[in-house]
Amino acid sequence: MAISYNVRFWDIRERPDRRKPFTVRWTVDGREKSESFMTFGLADSRRSKLMTAAREGEPFDVLTGLPASELRAIKHRTTWYDLVHEYLDQR
Repeated sequence: MAISYNVRFWDIRERPDRRKPFTVRWTVDGREKSESFMTFGLADSRRSKLMTAAREGEPFDVLTGLPASELRAIKHRTTWYDLVHEYLDQR
């Protein structure tokens, strides 16, 4: 896992011809990343969350473009598959 503190953000881009017209764009170590949203408010909230992580000195993963805290949360997330197996094991 390659991490970087070199993160830059762009303004939210609106593309009215798309189903999800508002796009948050940022770069991590020169690699462009983006996420699209239905409303400007959702896009702005996501951009703010990413900017807060960068401002607090959190490293970002170069491949996914996500902050380290989000990657940890994803890795520790319990899936439905795991829950079903636990349930079956208990029965």
